[in-house]
Amino acid sequence: MGRIHRYGQKHPIVFIFNMVAVNTREGRVLKKLFDKIEMMKEHLGPEKVYDVIGDILANAKAEDLLRRVALGEQEVAEAEEEIDAISVEQTKKEISRLMGEALAIRVDEKWSREKARLSEENKLIPEYLENFFVRAFGAIAVKEKVHRRADAFLSIKWVPTEVKDVPYDFRMRYGLVDDRYPKFTFNKDLLKEEETADFVSPGHPLMEAVVEKVLQKYGPQLRRGTVFEDPDGELNGLIWFLEGSVGDGTGELIGKRIFAVYAPQGGEIRQIRPSVLWDLKPGGAKVADEVANLSSRRSEVITHIVSNEFQDYRKSLVEERNRELVIKRKYSLAALDTRIFDLDTRMTEYLEKGGSEDDLAYQNWDRDIERLKHEKQKMEQRLKHEGNLTLTSPRIIGVAAVVPASGAGRISRNPEIEAIGMKVAMEYERKQGRKPVDVSARKLGYDVVSEADIEIRYIEVKARASEGQIYLTPNEWMTARQLGDKAWLYVVANARDKAELYPIQNPASKLKPAREVKIVRYVVERDDWKKVAS
Repeated sequence: MGRIHRYGQKHPIVFIFNMVAVNTREGRVLKKLFDKIEMMKEHLGPEKVYDVIGDILANAKAEDLLRRVALGEQEVAEAEEEIDAISVEQTKKEISRLMGEALAIRVDEKWSREKARLSEENKLIPEYLENFFVRAFGAIAVKEKVHRRADAFLSIKWVPTEVKDVPYDFRMRYGLVDDRYPKFTFNKDLLKEEETADFVSPGHPLMEAVVEKVLQKYGPQLRRGTVFEDPDGELNGLIWFLEGSVGDGTGELIGKRIFAVYAPQGGEIRQIRPSVLWDLKPGGAKVADEVANLSSRRSEVITHIVSNEFQDYRKSLVEERNRELVIKRKYSLAALDTRIFDLDTRMTEYLEKGGSEDDLAYQNWDRDIERLKHEKQKMEQRLKHEGNLTLTSPRIIGVAAVVPASGAGRISRNPEIEAIGMKVAMEYERKQGRKPVDVSARKLGYDVVSEADIEIRYIEVKARASEGQIYLTPNEWMTARQLGDKAWLYVVANARDKAELYPIQNPASKLKPAREVKIVRYVVERDDWKKVAS
């Protein structure tokens, strides 16, 4: 209720009505509580009160008060006195604690920048979701399909029963699947000026229903594995897909991630990005016996994941969790100590002024202190458990054999020219004062990550012996669209003789490639990339 204005609410005034039957015992108590909140708004401002309204209700023991009053265990007047006793000063301290906690999270600028960078790099690209959804819906809903509207939104005229028929627990978790979706999108940017469209993403009932039906229909094939061809001719082996999760000592799931591991024929196992599948051509090839025999490396693959990528993932979660625990201990535990101290001081002053330990007010304070001490003990124990992160054993969820494409499906590559292109790009970045890192082996959608104090570039390098067409993989093209101005395409022309570098910022906004379906690539003509290079 207190945060409704922060979640896209565009109307200047929003009315929230609390219906209270004031002619009842519990109604009188609730009215008193609302009156108290209104009084606090005058001292603290409405937004600050709503930020800590949960703490105000906890301090008033609202639920317990209402129960005791409704059952006749406590008089209404006594309950009203307890509400009157809620301290404005204590509420101010609670606001200060919450603001300090938020500030502690914001002031770590280096950590915030690193989190923002990782979030941007790992963000699920809308085009991936949309492409998957359109193809998956078409495979399940035989008589219906997804339509592209003139305004770039998508629509489904009628959702067939084979998609809508979901079990009860699905409906409880995600909601109902509607009969039709006249206007929806996977791209948040399209929603900025549009209030009536559906935003479909993981967690949306339509998306989850399609995923569930796909797994039901094609799950056995996923577990058996499939075959892809690599137009670049680089990959010849198996790509294993594994799911791993990390939990804490309270039993809460902290993180879950899909890992992809490439086990090549005659080479070392290494991590590869799952989205590499977008760059491969499905099916058709015969798997050589030596590639098929790589399935015997199953235990080796799991050991590699647990010892390397999974440990790195756990380490990143441990660092983040430890940082949160420092803040919780500094502010949450300190706040409980302060409240205990304040109550203890109030009780001492009450006795000094002639009060008695048998008085109801004193006994209520005494119970509050015991409750707060118990809360502190539970919190300390919980924080201890929250800091204990454990790994689950990775689960293999699929495997793909990848073989080099042949004939018309193969792209001609020159490793020597490509190496020159990478060298030119790396040297240029260093001269510009940035620190480049070669990440090309990981198939991330870019070859180089180059950082300076206030700038980061994600660079895809394309080298040519002279000049001519360049090919972009779907992964490279979609990643460039996602990263916007931070994405760069470095075309190195005449690499064999006198290399010339043509940098292009935000290539997805400047180039208009044609799609070459037979090799799953985007083709950019020489005149196009040369015209927009800076």
